[in-house]
Amino acid sequence: MQYLRRLVWYIASRLLVITLVLGLMVTGFYYAMNVTNINVVLKDGMARRAQVIMMTEDSSELTKYFQESFIQRDPQVQNAIAGYSAYKDYNIRGMDHRLEMSFLGMAVGHGGACDDCGADSAHRRACQGRVC
Repeated sequence: MQYLRRLVWYIASRLLVITLVLGLMVTGFYYAMNVTNINVVLKDGMARRAQVIMMTEDSSELTKYFQESFIQRDPQVQNAIAGYSAYKDYNIRGMDHRLEMSFLGMAVGHGGACDDCGADSAHRRACQGRVC
């Protein structure tokens, strides 16, 4: 009887460890998937939205990044689709799209930190990663 009890406890402890490891792996996978989705929407989706608004690009590409209800509620996109964009009188050929996802510990795009401006190390320490 004692050997049977030890065998059951051994199997149960191994199953618990395997379950915990698999749970951590699944949680890590879903976290990485959500971070990637946020990155795509912030970087590519918002850049495409800005192109539709400023450069009168085709708005059908927005459905890849945003739901149709969001596109319909966005007044700037709706004005650009209707031809009432505030930028229609300007000849915009390009733009620099910079976003930073500091709450996830990663930067999207260029970020504009002090490393990009070629400042010396004293300036970088004083700036502490802010846009200079």
